[in-house]
Amino acid sequence: MRFYCGIDLHSTNNYLGIYDEEDRAVVSKRLPNDLGVVLESLEPYKAELAGIAVESTYNWYWLVDGLMDRGYRVLLTNPAGNEQYNGLKYTDDRHDSRWLARMLRLGIVATGYIYPKEERPIRDLLRKRMRLVQHRTAHIVSVLNTIARNTGSSLSWSKIETIMYETGEISRFAQVGDYCSYARCVGSVRISNGKKKGENNTKNGNRYLSWAYVEAANFASRLPAGAQIHSTQAGKGQSHIGGESAGAQASAGELLRDERSSGVRPGEIVRVSEPRELG
Repeated sequence: MRFYCGIDLHSTNNYLGIYDEEDRAVVSKRLPNDLGVVLESLEPYKAELAGIAVESTYNWYWLVDGLMDRGYRVLLTNPAGNEQYNGLKYTDDRHDSRWLARMLRLGIVATGYIYPKEERPIRDLLRKRMRLVQHRTAHIVSVLNTIARNTGSSLSWSKIETIMYETGEISRFAQVGDYCSYARCVGSVRISNGKKKGENNTKNGNRYLSWAYVEAANFASRLPAGAQIHSTQAGKGQSHIGGESAGAQASAGELLRDERSSGVRPGEIVRVSEPRELG
């Protein structure tokens, strides 16, 4: 006597059905997704079992690999190729497992390719990487399109990317001023008796981040009224700090402060309606 098995696989459980050559049920029960429990249910029929048809779902690896390692003949079935008659009034997991076993017995079950398990991790990582790249690109394009829609021009991705990667983990900066200082967007001046006597270390910080924020501030200054980053009164001078005008650096400082204090991720668009003095 030959037996045929169909397994309707779900996320947390599976329905196992074993049928004989006359399509009579030998075993028909729901099992947890535990390989040991499944093997225990199959063991009494292993010698006469012609094959096991497992429905191809997102989580078939553990079951198919486990059964094949124990010497069972396993077929990974294609759900789209093994659809039952649409006119049936009632179906459930028991009927689905029986249908798989029946198609296996008749030799007409539609199967899929069982990719070698040694190569699956690389393939899955490549798939995940592709998906993440697609998500990343979609968000970037969405931001750039929003800018272009409102201004007629766009902030280049190189500047956004520079801000993101040069900043790193934003939580490492305890205060807004720490981040502004790191980006070289705060004044560096030495004052004595109310008069400027010189400048302190203007090169302390990240010059790449400074460049990106100054460029972003210059871009923001061209936005329509109400959406501009305003330079402070102190930033209207012509002195240079680290190679950039004080006005541009003051505007960049405004951009950083609003971005950091509002919880906005570096590289996202912010709106500043009123100018504030740099502290």
